[in-house]
Amino acid sequence: MGRICTECISIICRELNKLNLSKNDFCINIVTHSIDSSFPQFKEYPSEFNNRIKFIAKLDNYFSNCFIISHKINTNSNVEIEIINNILCRFNLELLPNYPYKQQLKDLLKSRNRIAHGDNSLVISGEDIDDFKRQIDEHILLVKNLMSEILKRISDGFNVDKNYLR
Repeated sequence: MGRICTECISIICRELNKLNLSKNDFCINIVTHSIDSSFPQFKEYPSEFNNRIKFIAKLDNYFSNCFIISHKINTNSNVEIEIINNILCRFNLELLPNYPYKQQLKDLLKSRNRIAHGDNSLVISGEDIDDFKRQIDEHILLVKNLMSEILKRISDGFNVDKNYLR
């Protein structure tokens, strides 16, 4: 799910960058996202003066050149509703509701992590196979529903509402 989100963000950024808009044309959410992604130094300002000089030179160059929206996005490895909504917020798009997605994503991540990390207590017997198949089908439906919701928000935000503009 995290990879899907990062791929979607890359597509959004490429399309927005094709518009050749200035920094002042974009909404503050997108400008903040791009600066935040491009300058991790804002989280921890360089202590050495020479590193500060490099940082300020990079920052100065950033603002004097053509504005490019950063493709970098942190999904924190596991995509939960808060992470998805943080990404949507960065691009000034409508957030997803907590219900029903929050709990469903927690259940998906729990199943995914148990399998990915080799949980030895996860044994599927013949009688459990129908329940396991039902859970997988629910997870697939969740991902399809989430992707439909996110695609709708992206489409409406960029094609109808033009949420990317200031």
